[in-house]
Amino acid sequence: MTTIILAQGGDGGQTFLFIVIGVTMAVLLLLIAVFARLFAAWFRAFSAGARISLPSIISMRLRGSPIEDIIRLKITAAQAGVAVDAAEIERAYMQGANIELAMQTLLGAKEAGRDMTWDDVISSDLEMWLSDGAAKPEPESPDD
Repeated sequence: MTTIILAQGGDGGQTFLFIVIGVTMAVLLLLIAVFARLFAAWFRAFSAGARISLPSIISMRLRGSPIEDIIRLKITAAQAGVAVDAAEIERAYMQGANIELAMQTLLGAKEAGRDMTWDDVISSDLEMWLSDGAAKPEPESPDD
């Protein structure tokens, strides 16, 4: 008798199936929402001419880097004709450099006609902190 009830899919089987379908749908919606946000960031960079790969953006997200800031600075650099890779910006952020100020310094140097690279700006920022003897502040956590 028990076999017949299970074969007919009694209430217990349907309830379990609905729970599995509901959880699966919730997980899929969450993944779609996260991917849509990352895709939107990639599309914004792509449409502005700042080449950043989608896997790079996903990696930045997993490392806890401020994706929005890095993409904004990469777009700014690309539009100003300054060659700076998103990985270099992220590395500078992870080292504790002020990436906003560093980008402003690099763009100002370009406007003034001085030959300066991103690494030069970051090195001078980090050297300044070391020469002052002050502890380097930790980077702020991303707002995402």
